[in-house]
Order: sequence, then structure tokens, then C-alpha cells
Amino acid sequence: MLQINTGKLFVGKPEYINELRGVLYSNLRLVGTAKIETAAGTLLAGGSSLNNPALVYELTEQIEARLDGPGFLLSHRIEPYAKDFAVLVSFALNVVCTVDFATTERLCNGKPDAAGRYTPRTLVQRFFDEKVLCSPADLQKLREFTDQFLALERKSFLGAMRAMRTYVVAMHRIADDVELAYTLLVASIESLAQKFDGHEGAWGDVDDQKRLAIDKALVGAPEDVAQRVRSAILSTEHTKLKKRFHDFTLSHLTPEFFREEASAESQPVGRNDLSDAIEQAYKLRSAYVHTLSQLPWSLIAPNEFCETVLEDRVQTLTLQGLSRLVRHVIGEFVKRQPKLNMEPYDYSLERAGVVLASLAPQYWIGTTTGMRLDDGRLRFEGLLEQITSHLLGRGDAVVTDLRKVLSVVEPSLPNMKREQRVPFLALLYCFNSFVRSEDRLVEGAGTFHRFAEELDAPSAESVFVHLLMNRTPHWPLETHEAVIEEYFHRRKHRSGLRAPATLEAASLLGIAERHRITGDWLGAETFISQAVENLPSCLKLREFEKSFHGAMFINWQTILLPARHSPAE
Repeated sequence: MLQINTGKLFVGKPEYINELRGVLYSNLRLVGTAKIETAAGTLLAGGSSLNNPALVYELTEQIEARLDGPGFLLSHRIEPYAKDFAVLVSFALNVVCTVDFATTERLCNGKPDAAGRYTPRTLVQRFFDEKVLCSPADLQKLREFTDQFLALERKSFLGAMRAMRTYVVAMHRIADDVELAYTLLVASIESLAQKFDGHEGAWGDVDDQKRLAIDKALVGAPEDVAQRVRSAILSTEHTKLKKRFHDFTLSHLTPEFFREEASAESQPVGRNDLSDAIEQAYKLRSAYVHTLSQLPWSLIAPNEFCETVLEDRVQTLTLQGLSRLVRHVIGEFVKRQPKLNMEPYDYSLERAGVVLASLAPQYWIGTTTGMRLDDGRLRFEGLLEQITSHLLGRGDAVVTDLRKVLSVVEPSLPNMKREQRVPFLALLYCFNSFVRSEDRLVEGAGTFHRFAEELDAPSAESVFVHLLMNRTPHWPLETHEAVIEEYFHRRKHRSGLRAPATLEAASLLGIAERHRITGDWLGAETFISQAVENLPSCLKLREFEKSFHGAMFINWQTILLPARHSPAE
């Protein structure tokens, strides 16, 4: 939000200018300074007493004029800006700064963590002190860093903001979970390495065990085939995460890290030890992520803020050393990234309070604007959702008029691929079955009927059409089971179909009934059990499972729906 407010991303002119004011809480104390003015706002002391943790934050907000579209925005109010600015101050000056008094009080009270293992104030210098007097050097540092930070390209700004926020969260976690704090500190650099290190995977970067096994399997294959296989694997492989973290960190260290910045530190890490120390930090991060391993005691024992300790013959970064390393690397990243005075950019989805959510089917399923031949599956999913709402007796249930969509699609049916055509066939048959006869698509339906045999063949779409028409597919039972198994396997993919959970359970009950008819009661019980576990919210289904015996007809409408419905009527 801070960069948006500078206006550098605007296409038009500011429409509203608002003077905002809020309160931050910090252990930073402004002494002999009326205020700190930065490009992201102004800080003022909340009172004359050094015991007062309040800082007044002031900001001139700019709201860009809308160029098109409905609605208007007057102000975001101060909260989103204050939260971002608190992160900026906390990171740049190595102090606590939040919008919540209780958080500041908890972090700076000098008490040990809940388990009594350590006191945060003894692990990291300055950050958790009760009071930190703001020096002229701090003022200059905050102003310069803010200028550089806001001038970043938008993608670099967002990456740096995520890393800084993770760093601040990590520091807060020292007060209650030191292992998580250590992991998050590593993650704050790792997030930048993954997005901004420019890494292009090479075959040698793949894990040795995997790489050697694939090379062995490719022996004798034509070289062009082997190369395509390796390229395909590399395109989805997260290669050498530890190495990328290691190399990115080392590449963002400057001579100052070992000189001016290290002059006031105790046992600062040396360059010859740093490579191993970085690898060890990543190893400790992985041990916590995978096995919740605790940090070695030497890393959290009171050590007068030593930056390194010797652990298993390796100089290992303490929280003091790791936090300074992280601040340096992120700060250097901000310095090196390109800067822009103006960068017209669509930030509409990045504003505070914006939430992305899927629209209900009635808002898009019947539109033809921008419709593609591959849209049949999504529209069929939307119709299944509407039909399920109707079957469950929901008050807001609607079935959208799809005649326009189907009429637009009809001339293209002969030229479609089968996998494109089948969802539209399913769309027509289900739509015509759930609306009044006078609302059905009649003109042009003959073209759909020409391809009816494709919908009758085994497919996920066919399963649900048969289900809603209250018919049993003519396929062998084994084929029916295989189609359902493939459906559940593929439903998470873009090319898959995903039906509402009620219909999924109904499809399993349909197979259970086919087993029952053949006398395979155990098979029927197996699929009833699967239906229960895929729709655990349905009490009637659980009760049916308990009372089932081989003579009971398995009727999914009776079991799953609140009242008997006949979908084909």
C-alpha cells in the first residue's frame, strides 16, 4: 500500500487527497526530534515521556481517479498503511514496531518464553530492548532505505515486502517459538532466492539419486528423446533449493558486512566460515520443517550476543548472527534492484481489503462474451452446482437460461474435438431435463443429438448425466468403476471435471447398487463406505450405512436429498 500511495503506479491523477493519522507502538524513542519525515509518512513522538511507547503516524493519502467501471473509493483509512510502515520501521531500525500495544508490551517486557528456555532480549541485541533511543544515524538510515524501497519496480517491491514482513514475524516468534523463528529467518531470504536469483536449472542440479536413476533408464534411448525427457523433468523440478539459497545469500554480501557492520558484534562470522554457516542454517531450517527438531542448546543459551557458536565442528549462526545476515541481504537486494520514478501498473487486486473469490455460476454460466470451445467443462460444472442446489432444496437455487450459449455452440460442434464436445452435450441434456418444456432448447438440438453416442460412451460427464437422468450406464461394472476412479484422480486438474460433493457421493452409491444387484454385498458396502467418507456431513448417509443389508435398494435420491426428487421430470 505504501508504494501505491506514492502515485508512481497511477495511470490517472489523484481524485481524493486525505490526511490520515494513526498510532504505532514501539520501543523506539524519539529524543530531541520533533518528527521523522519519510517518503512513506511521518512519525512523531506520542508524548514527552520516554516511557510512552506510542508514536503518531501521519500520511497524506492519494486515491487515483477511476478511469472506468462502477463504484468509487474515498479512502483505505490509516490501518493498512500503518501496518506496512510498522514493518518498514521494524526492519530498517531493528526495533519492535506494531499497530498493537499488547504485542509491543509482550515483546519488550524482558520475560522468558512460555517454556522458560530463554529470554528473547538475551538472544538478539537491541530488537527487544525496553527502550531504543533514536539516533541521527537511525533517522538517516530510515529515510534513505524508505526512498530506495519505494522506488523499486513493483515486482521487486512486493518480493522485498514479503521478505521484510517474514523477517519481522520471525523476530516476533522468538518470544514463543525459537525454532520457528530461525526457520522463518531463513525463509525470508529463501523467498527472494526463489524468485530473483535468475536460476536456470541444469541437469546436474537434480538430486543425484533421482538423476542417476533417470539416466540409467534412458540408456539406449535416442539422444533427442533423452534430452526432451530431461528438459521436461527440469521444467517442473525445484532444483537445488539449498544451493540457490546459499549462492543468493553469498552474492548479496558486501565488504561492509565484514567490516563496519561487524565492528560492534561479538564473534562475527568470518568469510571462510560463512559458506558452511549458511548451509548449516538451511539444514537447521529443514530439520525443523520435516521433523520439528529443536535448535542446539548452544544457539539459545545466553552468549553475550555472539553471532556464531561452534556446533559439530561447524561455525553455526545464532539468532543474533542470522538476523544481522538477513537484514544485510534483504537490504542489499533493495539497493541493487532497478528503480523507477513512474511505473503505470494495475494494482487494483493488490489494494488492502481486496479478496478474490469465485463467482456463483449464475453470473457467468450463461454469458457468451469471450466464450471458447474449451469452456464446456466449466459451464457443465456450473450447471451441476445449480442443479445440486435445486435438489437440496436451497432457497436461492436457480437454473440459468443456457439457450443462447448452446445456440452459439451448436454450429461449431462438428469441428470440435471429442473432449471439447462431450461437456457441451452433457450441458444440453441436463439443461433440457431440468427446465420446463417451453424453456428447453429445441431449435438446433438436432445437431447435439447427432453426437449423442459420444455422451453415451464412458466418461465422467456421462456418469453424472446418467445419474441425473436416473439411469444406469450400459457399460460393464468394471468400466463404470474405472471411470469413477479416473474422475477422482483427475478432478483437481484443469482438464478434469469436478462435480458437487453430493453428486460425487451419489455416483458411488450408484456403483454400490450395481454390486448389490449382482449379489456382491461386500462390494456394495465398500462403495457405501466410500460415499460416507466423501460426504461426511450427510447424517442420513451415515445412518443408511449402519442399517444397510443386501435386500435394501440403494436409492441415492432417498438417501442424500431432503425430500424425494425425480431429476428426469
